[in-house]
Amino acid sequence: MTEINKNVRECLESFDLLKISPDSVDYKVAEAHLPFFRKIDELRLSILIAYDYQKMEPFYVSDRFFTEFGFDRQLLMKNGQEYIRNRLHPDDIVLNHYIVQLAKYVTSPDIGSIKDYSFHTEYRVMNDFGKYIRIRQSDFFIESAPNNAMWIVLMMFDFAIDQNSDKPATIVFRNDKTKEIVFSFNAAHKGSNCQITMREKEVLKLISQGLCSKEIADKLQISTNTVNNHRRNVIFKLGVKSSLQAVRLAKHLEILN
Repeated sequence: MTEINKNVRECLESFDLLKISPDSVDYKVAEAHLPFFRKIDELRLSILIAYDYQKMEPFYVSDRFFTEFGFDRQLLMKNGQEYIRNRLHPDDIVLNHYIVQLAKYVTSPDIGSIKDYSFHTEYRVMNDFGKYIRIRQSDFFIESAPNNAMWIVLMMFDFAIDQNSDKPATIVFRNDKTKEIVFSFNAAHKGSNCQITMREKEVLKLISQGLCSKEIADKLQISTNTVNNHRRNVIFKLGVKSSLQAVRLAKHLEILN
């Protein structure tokens, strides 16, 4: 298996974390959004795909996704997200890694409402004419399942203003309610892509000293829940699986200096 296919497979397998019971959602709720999707299409405000994470398939697809970007409708409908992810520019495959981290993040029990978040990316992808185009994509979690799992995700696509084929991927994951940038990544600046906040560094340093969340909360005079949020954010930003791995990587990257 090539490194690209391995990366794509890991990305797609991460969606297993997002599985929703079919009897837990009401498709009348999803269908109520269709007039809104069609109006956006009619006004040519953006190119849309609404993705259904219960069925793991597109719920609504704009015809312009094929006519303007140059993608094959049958292949997209047959292969879903794998069709696009296998076409990413080799230097932008890192995007799949952060999709894996996002899937883990949004399934955390204390994330709050998934509808408060949005995910914004720019990346290069090859169309069916063999040409790399740079796409700007914004994902909004417009409907969730009763367990807060993301269900209907509205993906809004546009040509990026800058079509420079040498320009690598960028990623921003934000809480639209609090205006907090949970995570951002710019592949052009690998040495500074983590954007760990000062408070997160404080928490990470205290973790490295062996303090538990309660002790860190007392020391910083914040709630234990806030400490755990910072802990989760750092793990997500560094792309690791545990606080211990986060501390080790942070030391290696000299983040804690």
